[in-house]
Amino acid sequence: MKFSVIIPVFCSANTLEELTNRTIKSLNSISQNDDYEIIFVDDFSTDNSVQILEKLTNTNNHIKAILLNNNYGQHNAIICGIDHSTGDLIITIDDDLQNPPEEINKMYDELKKGYDVVYGYSSTLYYGLLRNFLSRLIKHIIKYVMGLKTATKISAFRIFKTELIEKKINYKNNVNIDVLLSWSTNSFSSVLVNHNPRKEGKSGYTISKLFLHTINMIIGFSTIPLRISTFLGLFFSFFGFCILMHVIVSFIFYGSIVKGFYFLASIISIFSGIQLLIIGIMGEYISRIYNSNIFKPLYKIKKIIKYNNN
Repeated sequence: MKFSVIIPVFCSANTLEELTNRTIKSLNSISQNDDYEIIFVDDFSTDNSVQILEKLTNTNNHIKAILLNNNYGQHNAIICGIDHSTGDLIITIDDDLQNPPEEINKMYDELKKGYDVVYGYSSTLYYGLLRNFLSRLIKHIIKYVMGLKTATKISAFRIFKTELIEKKINYKNNVNIDVLLSWSTNSFSSVLVNHNPRKEGKSGYTISKLFLHTINMIIGFSTIPLRISTFLGLFFSFFGFCILMHVIVSFIFYGSIVKGFYFLASIISIFSGIQLLIIGIMGEYISRIYNSNIFKPLYKIKKIIKYNNN
């Protein structure tokens, strides 16, 4: 087996060298004849990450760095790495050293039991309360979209067979690695791994980005909002019918209809708000149909840096 380790990079110059050394040490313990490659995909870093990557590629022929000419996001960067990989197994790991590369061995041992995909998950998250909640919510949404009903826990630390994702295919501009994997297999597993506090800098996933990512996952990969819209429409139609009955009964028995500006204003506000919400949800789906038809590329490569022994 040849291993391809794909590491999306964004402003992590201070951790790249340690991450590389520890990853190489871990791979040497499981690969035969040093049959592995490490592919860094720089997602338009604004620090000196590129300079560090150039240094690393010049000292090791197992390392390759791909520089993107814009910030396309973590999953798009991983797709880029997969497209340029040559291994039989893909390992994805973040660049912040929160997932120890030494745990790759544990995930590989689980994969050898016959699974197609193995995640390394942690029981502890070193973030704030709200961010932890959003992270777990996103993972539950992804599991629902993937159709996972087992105890498998997903994460960005994963190992899977390369054959599960076809290379050089335009997956449009809304992509998620885990969902793509679920299209090819239902053989998933997960193992508990260590999770360390972030050593340098701050995560690029702010609360606002996580919230938008949550909305993106719900709308981009499921029809849940449309079903909710249907139930809301039915519920408030029934609610409106009940109000109409109340008005008719009041007129019959009391000779007058319900009076009051506040009553009318609140009813109009409720129904107008629900209509605008449903229209907004439909608009989100229409916008995604539009975006999928303009063939926006997942990524654009600026430069590929390889080992040069000259």
